[in-house]
Amino acid sequence: MMTNEDQFQLATYKKMPIAAERGDGVWIYTSDADKYLDLYGGHAVAGTGHCHPHVVDAIRKQASQLLFYKRRIDPTAYLVLWQAGVAGDRSLARFSTGAEYRRVLVDVLARDYPLDHALIIYCAATLPIEEPRIERVRLADIADARVELADTLVIPPARPLEVNQRVLARLARLERAGRKR
Repeated sequence: MMTNEDQFQLATYKKMPIAAERGDGVWIYTSDADKYLDLYGGHAVAGTGHCHPHVVDAIRKQASQLLFYKRRIDPTAYLVLWQAGVAGDRSLARFSTGAEYRRVLVDVLARDYPLDHALIIYCAATLPIEEPRIERVRLADIADARVELADTLVIPPARPLEVNQRVLARLARLERAGRKR
């Protein structure tokens, strides 16, 4: 990660020799449990702090609502889960939820999709000189796959659309009746 930053990011500010593991408000924490006051708002972003509850709540709803609420999934349509790397997080303070959380996601999705169903992990390029990451994995393997905070999980349809003959027949009767008037 630091290699990509050094290679692609503009040198507009002095980089700190730390790697943040998580953030909370104005604080960032390293894997060594060091705590730093983060005074940098980022490039072209609002300075809302790390994990601002309103911002995070909106983001978390994308992938986590699928886990938190009883939902009907239509396996004949594409399902897109934004911020899949934090699916299931209720703390609003993590940058990743890890494999155990993704196993819960697999269990929920397995109600509507076969475990060998092909999914796509997608991460957009952040710079025009980078390539997006597009990785195809089976649903059964998503728990152990590399899924990060900004990754989107794209789940293609598991089966074709089914024609609703009853509704089509009803509409045809309405069309015939309309022509007779």
